[in-house]
Amino acid sequence: MLFTDWLRLKESYLFTEADLLDDLIFQLQKYNKTKHFDLGVINRAAYEYLTKHDDRRNAVQNLLKTDIATYNQYNTKYKQLLDMVAQKLSGIGYTFENNGAWAQYNRNGGKGNAQKDDNMTTKRYVSLDMNDIWKAFQKLPVLGEALNKVQLRPEADRLSFKVGGNYGTAMEHKDTIVIHFYDKTAGPQIDQAVQTFLNAAGVKEADRSAFNRVNFGKDSGGTSDSDLIAQRVAKYFEINKDKIPQMLQIPDLKQQLKKMIDNISMNSSHRAGVTI
Repeated sequence: MLFTDWLRLKESYLFTEADLLDDLIFQLQKYNKTKHFDLGVINRAAYEYLTKHDDRRNAVQNLLKTDIATYNQYNTKYKQLLDMVAQKLSGIGYTFENNGAWAQYNRNGGKGNAQKDDNMTTKRYVSLDMNDIWKAFQKLPVLGEALNKVQLRPEADRLSFKVGGNYGTAMEHKDTIVIHFYDKTAGPQIDQAVQTFLNAAGVKEADRSAFNRVNFGKDSGGTSDSDLIAQRVAKYFEINKDKIPQMLQIPDLKQQLKKMIDNISMNSSHRAGVTI
């Protein structure tokens, strides 16, 4: 069995619909009855919707519940792959850290005095089909080598890339690879490095617009751009809470909520200034 064949076989399991916006809708229903809701839950629900594939998340959760031994086997193999990549990249100046959720490869250990353009970290997202992840990640050393050739302005010379720190995160997340850099003018070079990696791996990049996410983003104020979008969603409901009873009468409420969050995602003003 291939590394991700269990995901292809997910139709053999009994799945219940666990849409990532159900928690948000529950909070709206709660407000309609009690005039209170948890903005933190709304924020988290929007964040989960923005960052996770619903079907892939369901498959991961199902495997954790029904066959933890197989999950652990895959997770061990996955982490061994990340360690192999780290060992190869250490020879060209990369350091490696895995906090359990994300595994990060830092080019040249990072520059302590580097400054972020606009006080923001620019990010290039790479999304891959779940059945391409194992094949592609074996070529992550090629990505590191290609990124090592990116010329950043000396005052903004910091670059790293991260992937899921565990098997589940890697499989269910829309952001398969995230490249962080301080020099916002480096977008074209980053794109070239990504293409070199994809060519070496023999895979294609997924179209992120298909799930209403952009290729470039910004981290600001110590938090991710996805969280900033989620915060805007929560703020919207806080401001418009008196309209919630009318919202709940919308027949296709879930689809309307998706459209609203997708629109915020595709047009977030904090992305201004990205040079691609």
